Amino acid sequence: MLVLKDVSKSFRRPDAEPIDVLSGVSLVVPPSTAIGILGRSGSGKSTLLSIMGLLEAPDGGSLELDGVDVRPISDNAAARLRGERLGFVFQRALLLPSLSAAENVEIPLLHAQHVPIGRTRRQLVGEALERVGISHRAKHRPNQLSGGEQQLVALARALVRQPTYLLADEPTGNLDPATGERIVRTLVSLTSDPPTSVVMVTHDHQLAALLHKRYELVDGRLREMT
Repeated sequence: MLVLKDVSKSFRRPDAEPIDVLSGVSLVVPPSTAIGILGRSGSGKSTLLSIMGLLEAPDGGSLELDGVDVRPISDNAAARLRGERLGFVFQRALLLPSLSAAENVEIPLLHAQHVPIGRTRRQLVGEALERVGISHRAKHRPNQLSGGEQQLVALARALVRQPTYLLADEPTGNLDPATGERIVRTLVSLTSDPPTSVVMVTHDHQLAALLHKRYELVDGRLREMT
């Protein structure tokens, strides 16, 4: 499980009082669960996701990844954990325009220390594309894909190393409502076979309602929504 306990984070500006973004945030991300984090713009949603993704260190509290406190680890160890356990999807797909969909998905494997025994990079890419329902567009370049298709390719890229946790920061922000719903339903489907836990930051309550659990950040504190 991914567990946050009493996490706090402040940002300091020159000649100004610190801004408390997160105050005593606690959250448990169970296996095979899709969680939504809601909140107004500037509420700290992306900061929280960056801490969960080992991209940013909290000022206080603890972060446990599968029972191990990861706060004291080195930058190199954090990078290794990100590569092995975490996948990331952002608001923009950020695909390389000169590469096909399959070639974009393969990029994380080029720097991997190893691939599973008996598997090839091509097999892993094909499985990731199939898992998000975009394998029929494997040979197309980004300019030949719709915005939703590009985001599905980005999702496949995040999954190709088979992460335990997938962190998505406003992945539907640039999409129309119907396509956004498709993306979120795809995220929910990822929580089984193989099991993946999903945490999605969003401002869209209707899309968040499709997830298993929802939380809202208000004044730096996280509360579960019913």
